[in-house]
Amino acid sequence: MAKTEIFRTFASMKNSKTGLESRVSPDYHGDAPYIRQLPQRIELAEAECLYKGRNNVYRMALPSGRFVAVKEFKALDWFHRFWYTLVEHDKARRSYDNALLLLRRGIATPTPVAWLAERRGRLKTRLYYVSAISDALPIADFITDDDIFDHAATEALAQFVASLHERGVIHRDLNNGNIRWHQDSDGYHFELIDLNRMRFYPEGELPPRRLCLQNLTLFSELSAQFRHFLKCYLSARHWPASMMDEALRIKEKHDRHWKRKKRWKRMCRL
Repeated sequence: MAKTEIFRTFASMKNSKTGLESRVSPDYHGDAPYIRQLPQRIELAEAECLYKGRNNVYRMALPSGRFVAVKEFKALDWFHRFWYTLVEHDKARRSYDNALLLLRRGIATPTPVAWLAERRGRLKTRLYYVSAISDALPIADFITDDDIFDHAATEALAQFVASLHERGVIHRDLNNGNIRWHQDSDGYHFELIDLNRMRFYPEGELPPRRLCLQNLTLFSELSAQFRHFLKCYLSARHWPASMMDEALRIKEKHDRHWKRKKRWKRMCRL
């Protein structure tokens, strides 16, 4: 964000009388007043809690009868209050904007409904991203360390991730909870959630090969299924099978780093 835009943002906040900044999809115009009250309704326990953790996820019915999922990000610390107010777009706004970009590139994600940012004085304090409800399940349901696994689903997943990269998209948190799937008579279908950490390359420009391979390390252990996934991914990208060794080295390096990180966290908690 340029300096002039920072100062303009700061000045507009100074004159603002509201404690909420928001954008609601035109498709939900009739529900917009209700959507802007979601933080208060969550506080009054009017929403069904689907997940409680670092971030919370709720399910709510709108006056139109449509259901939405509301992701409530953890309260911002002082550094991020200033950062997201003056320097960089916040997580909720990035999630909304990235969802629109994904849909334009033909990649499935729950329909973006709104983003909300509560403010205390001039600074953002709490963020909310609102999307349509999806019945898709996390791929963790069929990711396994066993030698017996669903080959068809694994091959479909590889084709999906290959198409993601071929459309210039890198999801920086491509784990087995953020890729969702469902199956119907037409086959397997996948979609992405948790969209605030993404990189979009310009149309026609592809991410570097090594970055693509590094992007495959998060959703599975180094198992027989993962090796089959890699084989299918390389085939879908029309890359030589000899790249399998490089892909496995990248995965092994990631897993070693991850295990050291987990051990260090456990030691710090002692």
